[in-house]
Amino acid sequence: MVRHLALILSFSLGTLCAHPFSAFNGPFVAVGMGVGRGYVLQNAGSTGTFSNLSSHSAQFGFQLQGGDQKYFNPFVGVSYYGYFGYRYLYMDQFAHAFENAASANRYSFGIGANLLVNIYSKFRRKGRRLKVYNYGVFGGLLAIANIWSVRFSGMSASYVRNNANIDAVFGVSMRFDKFKLTFGVHVPLANQTRLVRVPSSSPVRSLEIGDNYQSAELFMNFIRIF
Repeated sequence: MVRHLALILSFSLGTLCAHPFSAFNGPFVAVGMGVGRGYVLQNAGSTGTFSNLSSHSAQFGFQLQGGDQKYFNPFVGVSYYGYFGYRYLYMDQFAHAFENAASANRYSFGIGANLLVNIYSKFRRKGRRLKVYNYGVFGGLLAIANIWSVRFSGMSASYVRNNANIDAVFGVSMRFDKFKLTFGVHVPLANQTRLVRVPSSSPVRSLEIGDNYQSAELFMNFIRIF
């Protein structure tokens, strides 16, 4: 009796795993690039106070992801992943001349989850393996911790600040068998700023960096699904 039940269970699991949409599932790794606006508040003078104007800076860099995705049917699924990103904050002439900022770097660590929705799906059998092609959209949240490293002109030391935020993530995806290409947007939901200031310096050397919707960025990821 027990052997009979075990055979039935084994057959049921095998049938479930053989279902076509199980080919959608699996761990993945991703590498990509991102670009966006660098939101830097302008220094109003030697007092170290700041105006509401912002410097026309830009940020660009790369990101790495690793996680897993699971589909409940051929059209709806979820993914969860770990995230690492690096961004270089390019300063315009104002930031160089008046804020004495030489460079700023951002290192980001986080975990996220997305809802995956396929608009079009197609299966193609090649031998014993199913090849999957689909196009869809995704959206979710990314909990992220940022480490900002700023260096000022004429100084060798870097000054570090950190903050945490939650990014809204959404975009479109295209899968070609084991490879996927995604285009999307990261939008920080909380409005945060971090002031980096050199103590006991004359003139005052300081930089205030914003992390909010004005520093949203575009990204593109190349994904390998296993």
